[in-house]
Amino acid sequence: MSELKKLHHSFIDYLFDKESDISDFICDKNGANKNDRLNIYRFAFKKRLRDVIDNDHPVLGQYLGDELFDLLVEKYIVLHPSRHVSLRHYCDDLPQFLSKQAPFSEHPILAEIALFERLLMFAFDASKSERLTIESLQIITPEHWPAIKLRFHPSMQLLNAEWNSVESWQAIKSERSPEPATQQGERYWVIWRNQENLTEYRSLSFPEWSTLQNFLRGSCFSEVCEPLLEWYNEQRAPYQVVDYLRQWFNDKLITKIEA
Repeated sequence: MSELKKLHHSFIDYLFDKESDISDFICDKNGANKNDRLNIYRFAFKKRLRDVIDNDHPVLGQYLGDELFDLLVEKYIVLHPSRHVSLRHYCDDLPQFLSKQAPFSEHPILAEIALFERLLMFAFDASKSERLTIESLQIITPEHWPAIKLRFHPSMQLLNAEWNSVESWQAIKSERSPEPATQQGERYWVIWRNQENLTEYRSLSFPEWSTLQNFLRGSCFSEVCEPLLEWYNEQRAPYQVVDYLRQWFNDKLITKIEA
């Protein structure tokens, strides 16, 4: 390891309160001794990371309260040092951290709230793409319908929630007290950025969720109809898929039809 890398690692160790000899390489300056200078930098560094967590996950912070949020910040900064040039991705590991690290792992709703907030960010940050209108279906000939495949807008995100996490997030955003954490069974959500560059989301039934997932896996129209036979008869299933298509076009989620 080069001397420069050793110095770098020593400085990083200091920032995260590990044993370090970095002070041997720092001098007093302008009336401030080297330890004060180092402490000022460490404080500013940790405050910047705290601000990132707070800005990215404001509702999670309110749900936790000040004491638990301080504990979250303290542990996350130590266990997940920033590895990206951009701090936009610093909290990408936060949902997994909350699901694994006590005491937060004892409350699974926390990881779900964090994941929902990250998906909202991913949707907002996603690249742009042209969106199709429902009139695009009119040019598809009957013989091509069974083979059509769909491509969706890059901003589209999917969430499978077992707790009332989204409902709790909605309550806090509306300045209402959330209901107690409840394991409600699986709930399905789609999140996207609309044409006005605002994030939207709505709940999905399991059949719609399943159909959307199958299209995302590359299945064609005829293939996505088959699983729906569990809920609809053979005559109804294709029309149900068409109903889903209408909704997705209305949401401006579809960017391409391949036949």
